[in-house]
Amino acid sequence: MIFFFLLLLSACASKRPIQQVPVMTKITVKPRLIPVQMAGDSVLLRLLFECDSNNRLVLKKLAEQKSKGINSDWKLDDDGSFSYKANAGGRDTVIIVNDSIISKEVPVQVPVPYEVNVLFWYQKLLIFLGFLMVVVIVVKVTKYAIRGI
Repeated sequence: MIFFFLLLLSACASKRPIQQVPVMTKITVKPRLIPVQMAGDSVLLRLLFECDSNNRLVLKKLAEQKSKGINSDWKLDDDGSFSYKANAGGRDTVIIVNDSIISKEVPVQVPVPYEVNVLFWYQKLLIFLGFLMVVVIVVKVTKYAIRGI
């Protein structure tokens, strides 16, 4: 009975402990320049033509509304033709954008290193007692064998 109890104590072992590595989050913000081309502008032109007594076309009124950044040129010829030219060049603008990069480490379960096959104090005691018992048995058998001769 005592031997069975000692055998149970020597056979039980705990599971390997597991330690979780802490998670680290790193946020990096990098500014970046993006070139953007602005849309073209617009021009509104109103003309009022009248006929004179000789049935010639006469420009009575000219009204021009245009956005900032538009260059315009107009010309009225003697033959009654009207030519208008507007140059609305696209403007390039730069916009600053902040890019956020979030790098997050994935938690990993790492087994904690431990020593394998390390004897407990009671296991060492059992080994010592077993060795002592073998020595005693060998001495008794040797004595019995010597007496029998």
